[in-house]
Amino acid sequence: MAGFGGMRKGRNEAVDNLGYNEEGDCPRCGGNAQDSTMKGYLQCGS
Repeated sequence: MAGFGGMRKGRNEAVDNLGYNEEGDCPRCGGNAQDSTMKGYLQCGS
């Protein structure tokens, strides 16, 4: 079937984007976090 390659690629990218990493302060990339501009929140420092 033609046309489903892009859908699979997008699905794989979403899985990578929504993955969880337990190392470091940032759960997405495992890097360090820094204070956000919103009080009480952190943002990824990478």
